Amino acid sequence: MSIGFIGLGMMGSPMAQNLLKAGHELTVFDLRPDAVQKCADLGATVAGSISELAQCEIVFIIVNTAAQLNQVLFGDAGLIDSLQEGHEQTIAVMSTVSPRLIKEIHTRINNSAITLIDAPVSGGPIIAEMGQLSFMIGGADAETMSILQPYLEAMGKDIFTIGELGSGLAVKLINNIVALGNAYVFTEALAIGVEADLDIDRIVEVMSASSGKNWCTDNWDMYKAFMSLILTEPSFQQTAEKDIDTAIEWSRDLGLDIPSLEHVRSIIQSSFGITDQLKEKLHS
Repeated sequence: MSIGFIGLGMMGSPMAQNLLKAGHELTVFDLRPDAVQKCADLGATVAGSISELAQCEIVFIIVNTAAQLNQVLFGDAGLIDSLQEGHEQTIAVMSTVSPRLIKEIHTRINNSAITLIDAPVSGGPIIAEMGQLSFMIGGADAETMSILQPYLEAMGKDIFTIGELGSGLAVKLINNIVALGNAYVFTEALAIGVEADLDIDRIVEVMSASSGKNWCTDNWDMYKAFMSLILTEPSFQQTAEKDIDTAIEWSRDLGLDIPSLEHVRSIIQSSFGITDQLKEKLHS
């Protein structure tokens, strides 16, 4: 089975590397030459253009934005126009975009030889490196899942089939609303504790046994590693903001106005209240 992988950013790079480490042959593409090097070192074929992946039977795509996804699929020398007539290909979109967009893409492709699924992931870069991501799959029948299973298992440990096309993205956005909101509120709460000269580890210990218990308290060391990423990688914060913007867009598609989403976005935009004293404590 010939496999293509497009997008070697903070998430895509470790995911592609895990596919290679599992023994799968892989053709990779990213616009940044430095991004493909680690995969090339593990034996990946580096494509000079997206059109070279048109010969693959499966293509995983994990670019950051809706505009990038449209460019990959429909741009000059994009994947769709480069496919030979009748060539069967499964395209798994792992980017976090709106459920509406993935359905629009399906309509626009209009090719019965192409199987399009949404397969967004959850876990973040550290979990991606560990090969323990969660996948939320929309639009895949049993046959498609049986084909994809060994590749998904090389990248993650929890694989959930949800329903029709777009349903995986819907669940991913719901998860991100809670996960991002929780992480940002938790960080602001810690900042209050630190400014009050409380022991930050003692705060987390108490919360872990109390009603404030959450993913961050349960994974304290990993949370601090995530914080290091946020403080050193602006793109991580930008991605978080993009995900919340996508959730706002989707909720409006459903005719809903969710005030908490606007609040979470405002926290992200203000670097979610990380004081200098809290930064020092988190790095200690």
